[in-house]
Amino acid sequence: MKVAYIVSQFPKFSETFIQREIQELISYGYEVNVYSLLHVDNMNEEINIPNPNWINNITNPQLREILKNVVENSTDCLKQRHIYTQVINHLSGSPIEAIKYISLIPKISYIIRCLSETDVDHIHAHWATIPATVAYTIYLSTGIPYSFTGHAWDLHSSKSKHHFIGQKIENATHFITCTDYNQRVIKQRFPEHSDDIHLNYHGIDHEKYENSRAEREKTFLLAGGRLVPKKGIERLILVLIKYKLDNGVEIPAVIFGDGPEFERINRMKKKYGLKKLQLVGKIPHSQVMDLMAKSQFFVAPSVRANDGDIDGIPNVVLESFASSSPCVGSAISGIPEVVIDEKTGWLVSPTDGTELFNTVASAWRNPSICSKFGLEGRDLVQSKFDSRKNAYEFINLLEDNSPKSNKKSKETQG
Repeated sequence: MKVAYIVSQFPKFSETFIQREIQELISYGYEVNVYSLLHVDNMNEEINIPNPNWINNITNPQLREILKNVVENSTDCLKQRHIYTQVINHLSGSPIEAIKYISLIPKISYIIRCLSETDVDHIHAHWATIPATVAYTIYLSTGIPYSFTGHAWDLHSSKSKHHFIGQKIENATHFITCTDYNQRVIKQRFPEHSDDIHLNYHGIDHEKYENSRAEREKTFLLAGGRLVPKKGIERLILVLIKYKLDNGVEIPAVIFGDGPEFERINRMKKKYGLKKLQLVGKIPHSQVMDLMAKSQFFVAPSVRANDGDIDGIPNVVLESFASSSPCVGSAISGIPEVVIDEKTGWLVSPTDGTELFNTVASAWRNPSICSKFGLEGRDLVQSKFDSRKNAYEFINLLEDNSPKSNKKSKETQG
């Protein structure tokens, strides 16, 4: 089976889950080609898994190739004009997304030509916004069936044009999402498409993770990922500040990752003299794994951002569990699906700073409880978030030749 992936940017350091999914698909024997809508200049800096098998399967054309295709295939481009107009009309309520789409039309035309020459069986897009819109466009132009995965901000942010997501689900063979929370919300929003909305958890290769911390050893708390408002890292900084003021000592902490919140967090660290807080920035995944192996527990103090953006199930939480390190996590979105209170960690309100403080302080004072909950977390990852098992479930969806998908394809081609 030949599968074409449509992704905004590939590879992207913070989207390890997509890199893993494609890795597993190829390892199962599928022929995969990835079309990156944005050009990636420093590919090696964006790779976040060891020994990627897709490195030569990425189509990321230069501007010269795209313009050459427009000139040489101008007749075909003109034939597709009504399709582009139709899609732009769908995006009329999202001006920014419409502008992004218009700017991509030459590249979309290039991708259509490539797919027409390679006998692709199926298209899969990651993110319900522009990538799914491109997959929808290609489907209208070629009849190649498509599916897409929605994650978090693309489904819940105020910037997302929800009714067009429904249109894309209607024409897709499947809509896939990575949390039970998302699945329930999208089914409620589009009940007429309920049968086509599927849950497929992201997975990790848990066998590559280990725990090197002694059971009763206090080491440090860990947090990190892409430092954006929805991660709520500022809430954790306030906890560390209060603990120092109340107790005269600090809780050692390490925060990894970069993003728009990094400088503000760094200013808070310096202002309050948090000498035992290390901001290590963007580091290789191997170093993240090493930190997780040594950490006492992970903190995911996620919140709902002002624009409605929320986390799904942060992959860093799954990786922490694979390292037998429990998690203090916010009871928001998909996090309660993995952070089971008083079993794999502790759930706290995303808006109650006092509860977060008390829970972090208690976890720090009880390393043996951390060890117990960490083992429960590892068991959960092994049973529900194994990358090969979940990739196999994903493959079953791709290969589902339902009457719906066959009918749509024939109608478009006819």
